[in-house]
Amino acid sequence: MAELYGSSPVKARRTQQEINSLKLGLVDIVEAEQPMTVRGVFYRSVAAGLIAKTDPSYKVISRLLLQLRRDGVIPYSWITDGTRWQIKPRSFNGMEDARIAMVRMFRRALWNDQDAYVEVFAEKDAIAGILSAVTSEWDVPLNVVRGFASETFLWSVAQDIIAIDKPTYLYHFGDHDPSGLLSAQDVERRLRGFAPDADIHFKRVAVTTAQITKWKLLTRPTKTSTHHRGFEGESVEIDAISATRLRQLVTDCIERHIDPDRLDRVRGVEAVERQSLEIALATWGKPA
Repeated sequence: MAELYGSSPVKARRTQQEINSLKLGLVDIVEAEQPMTVRGVFYRSVAAGLIAKTDPSYKVISRLLLQLRRDGVIPYSWITDGTRWQIKPRSFNGMEDARIAMVRMFRRALWNDQDAYVEVFAEKDAIAGILSAVTSEWDVPLNVVRGFASETFLWSVAQDIIAIDKPTYLYHFGDHDPSGLLSAQDVERRLRGFAPDADIHFKRVAVTTAQITKWKLLTRPTKTSTHHRGFEGESVEIDAISATRLRQLVTDCIERHIDPDRLDRVRGVEAVERQSLEIALATWGKPA
């Protein structure tokens, strides 16, 4: 495994007191920003001076977070892992269970009454659990491209943009490294190619050089690859940005396109329709 953060001299094993102190620090970090990725917790720990920026230190953080969850100190839901998922059809215990679920899941399409349309792109699936808390609230598609997106996937996104036929704002979140920069450029180029007449506005939101300087983000050595030519300096993973700040960034991107009066009307209609749906389904499956 290639070293991402560098190595460190061999040091004495941590005492139990030091381990307990580190655990307390991890609990404070995760409680303040949850849900977080393991790598995000590692970066916060380094920034807080709890641990060195080395590969062995990352493994220590990963192991302690696992222990804290297994011991019931922090909930499993506080650590997000977007790299694995499960495919299963929705099923119910019975008609009453289905009725309750249908009422809860009912939502009006928020963007139909807005003048613009928004989608968010994440280069890494690991941060999907952080961004989705916001994108789901605002009914915004979150596209996880996992590096370089496939032709089929981007063609499908482009077809949606064409069908919606309104100014479309696309926001990309990814690492500041050769692959991250090229990934964003690749997404924009191919979407414009698939939808040449669409009014597309593309912005790479994070990680930027300005953010690295302003927020003093932790860096790592840039990997040598076919993409690194022309890239200068060290790389910065998007996990180096705090989960709280990432959620605020994506919130700002979305909210600037929301007309509050139209939003209030949509939510008002949604509440009335949800109540009507609940009444209509109350007798569902019952004898007339």
